Order: sequence, then structure tokens, then C-alpha cells
Amino acid sequence: MLALVLPLLSLAFAQPAQDSTPIQTLSIGERVEAIDLEHWVRFDRPQGDPVKAFEPGTVYVVDFWATWCVPCVAAMDKISGLQEQYADRNVRFIGVTEEKLSTVVRFLSTPVAVEEGQKPRTQYDRARFAMGVDADASTAQLLLPEGVRSVRPQAAIIDADGTLVWVGLPKAEELPEILDAVLAGTWDEAAYAKKFQRELAIQAEKDRIMAEEDWAAAKTGFWDDGDLLGKIAFGIAFNFGNRIQNADKAVAFEYATRANELKQGRDAFALHSLAKLASDEGETARAVQLQAEAVEICKTDPAAAGFLDYYSSTLEQYRKALAEK
Repeated sequence: MLALVLPLLSLAFAQPAQDSTPIQTLSIGERVEAIDLEHWVRFDRPQGDPVKAFEPGTVYVVDFWATWCVPCVAAMDKISGLQEQYADRNVRFIGVTEEKLSTVVRFLSTPVAVEEGQKPRTQYDRARFAMGVDADASTAQLLLPEGVRSVRPQAAIIDADGTLVWVGLPKAEELPEILDAVLAGTWDEAAYAKKFQRELAIQAEKDRIMAEEDWAAAKTGFWDDGDLLGKIAFGIAFNFGNRIQNADKAVAFEYATRANELKQGRDAFALHSLAKLASDEGETARAVQLQAEAVEICKTDPAAAGFLDYYSSTLEQYRKALAEK
């Protein structure tokens, strides 16, 4: 497979590597002169060539992703489909990761599950757009506000005049509407800038809640925010590295249940947390039931599809534990 990933081309567009001048983060409405990526992955196919410079008249979508980001990986086919859909309208998608070059190449060579009888595929086959490595994170520092800079996935849109017009979570189902407006010249970047600032303020409060473990504030101010409630529940239920000091399992159960209710009982992420809580209480049969529901949702919900293998292996662990009882 590595033969399919051609030699990597090192390019620098903005400041020289030795220049330690701090990079000023751009605001929506400001001009983007260039991005500085240390390496490009060369693909022997259309739309995979490096973006050596921004061309006037071309719209660029910079997709910040990582090999460890399950939603990023799950969305690759959709992003590739959008690149193919908009190729004739002068739109280029650029995948940017801050991981090691060797990590990216190894990931791209990884096989992906296919239905019986289908042609074998790798991640390379799913990533049908330009992809670069930004080891010094200068592109994220340039385009993403500090409050969301480390969040993946994340994306930025630069219009045909070189202006940053959109930053946010790149939901594939919303991007066409945004791109169509940008291409038509009807996108209201000033209005979106105000909306985005409000979103950043809300995100800052969510970050404070998580950092200070102020679970009561989450219930008071974000009881209809399934994402935050699910994140809290997951953090408490699994508590990797014992980072959660106030790991109240009752809160985790209440918040995961609420998150699942907000999605009409089809929140795979919340069900995964509820299964872990049940397992910890010795309710192994209940854990199997909840985890099985999560797995089934992953099979039909594109937003959860990237978790299928992980959730399936967890289900097998619960089933094994139940059999050994």
C-alpha cells in the first residue's frame, strides 16, 4: 500500500521555519495570505495535489483532523464526496493534521472494513482530497481561535477573495449550504462572526464546567445540550487516568440518560456510557443490552459509524464477562 502514497513533498508558504514571530490568529472577515504546511501527502489522482498557493477565484475548505479522531475518520468519505461534488466549482478541500508524517502514512495504508464481495479499501481510498502535515500547528494557530484550537474535527472556509468567512465544526450535511452561499456571494460573514463569538463564549463556559467539575451548572444552563451532558457522563463513567475528581456515578447516569432522551433513545455515545456504569455495578446483562443497542445504532447512524469497531469489541467483553458469571 505504501507504494500508493507517493514521495512526500516539503513545502513552506508563509514564514521561514527559523522565524519565531508569534502568529496572530485571524478573525472572520480578515484576509488569509497563505498557510504554512511542512509536508504534503502526494496522491496520484485529481484533487490530491499540494496547494502551493491560494489561487484567486478558488474557495478553500481547511479540514483539521487527526488519525485518533473517530468522527474525523468517519467523515472522510463524506468530505471526499464533497470535494468531488464541488471540484468543478473551484472548491479545494485541504486536510490538515499536526501528527507525525510517518503516523499519517501508516494510517493511510490501514485497511478498512468492507461488505463481503466488495473491493478491498484502505484509508487512502477514503481520503480523496489534498492532505498536509502541519507539525508546528501554525495553521491551526492562524485560523482557529484558542478556545476551539485543540478540538477535532474543526474546519475553516476561505472564500474566492482569500477572506476567512467561516470557522466551526464541519458537519458534512451543513457544508453544502454554507459553500453554496459563499460561492453565490450571499454568505453574511459579519452575521456569522457575531454568532461564532457567542458560540465561543458558550464553549468557554462548557470548558469551565468540565475543568471545575461544576456539574450542577451543566444541569442549570445546558440541560438541553446532549453533547455536553454526554461528555460529562462519559468522563465520569470511564474516568481515564482518574482525571475526574468529582466522579459522581449518579450524575453520570442522570446525564447520560438525559442525553439519550434528547436523541430519542438513539445516542450511541450515551448508551456506551450507560453500559459502562451498569457493568461497574455488576449489572452485566444490562451492560450487554445497552452496548448492543449502541452497536446497532453505529450500523445505521453515519455520525456514530466510526465507533462501530470499538463499541463491538466492548460488547464482546461484556458478553464474555456475562458468560463467565
